[in-house]
Amino acid sequence: MKRGGTGTSSCHTSSSPPQASTGFTTFELLFGRQHRGLLDVAREAWEGQHSPFRSVIDYVQDMQTRIDRVGPIVREHMKAAKRDQQQIYNRPAHPIVVVPKPNGYLRLCNDFRKLNQISEFDSYPLPRVDNLIEHLRKARFVSTLDLTKGYWQLALAPDARPKTAFSTSGGHWQYRILPFGLRGAPATFQHLMDIALRPYRTFTAAYLDDVLIHSSTWVDHLFHLREVLSGLQTANPQKCHLGLTKAQYPGYCIGQGLLRPQDKKVEAIRKYTQPTTKKQVLWMGETKQAFQELKTALTSRPMLRNPNFNLPFSLHTIATDTRLGAVLSCP
Repeated sequence: MKRGGTGTSSCHTSSSPPQASTGFTTFELLFGRQHRGLLDVAREAWEGQHSPFRSVIDYVQDMQTRIDRVGPIVREHMKAAKRDQQQIYNRPAHPIVVVPKPNGYLRLCNDFRKLNQISEFDSYPLPRVDNLIEHLRKARFVSTLDLTKGYWQLALAPDARPKTAFSTSGGHWQYRILPFGLRGAPATFQHLMDIALRPYRTFTAAYLDDVLIHSSTWVDHLFHLREVLSGLQTANPQKCHLGLTKAQYPGYCIGQGLLRPQDKKVEAIRKYTQPTTKKQVLWMGETKQAFQELKTALTSRPMLRNPNFNLPFSLHTIATDTRLGAVLSCP
């Protein structure tokens, strides 16, 4: 995605570039020029051998095509052939798994369970989505960005690469970049995203490679978009939605200070069927009625508004001999 050259307001001044606060250039942060010890292990690396998982024949050609295409894609950015995968020999191989994506494409994954058992745990926390949404209570305009092959923009340290080896019909390979499935991958990527977006933290929220930009006015939003897009030049145009009054964010539809469940989650509840066997549950008339009422309540597209902390809150409580309940609400 090219830099978003939208106009700015005279009341704004340009914030410091990401490299000023992190010590790295934006390009290094986004394309993984700095080696990181992601796969440091507590014991010697696993030296076992897996037979390749059986792949559906329809996926095999697509899988090999994607591997063959990786070299040119990464060459464009890193000026070296096959920077993300390198053909190697005499290395233990992890099984390969092909996972269909919602858009019909296939994702190349690996089964790294054996490696993950002996890998060091990265304790950097992933953000809670509800905490991220809490910052949006005054937002009237939102934009969402999805980084292009986010994990693949981070390089693995040279000594970590052999530990990611896998086999296909086209050869034996190892990753030079961060693949899906590693135990510490989400935490490492989230840490990097938090660093890259630190200059914009007052108007951005990031959950892994899903970035949300939020503003209370249209003029502010144009400025915020220009700032973030100037720092993140690797957004996926197919997954970028700019200048909206509402947008999809993990698990929710947000915007205009409102919070709704995503349609696909509502539809999943609507299609949920009641148990039909005694082994599942003892089903009676009252139970069936309660089940239908619960489905209706959950699929009625409830809409919540983010609380206004300048207004008073009300605490509603209920108690029985065995249970306590409470709801904190804001008018």
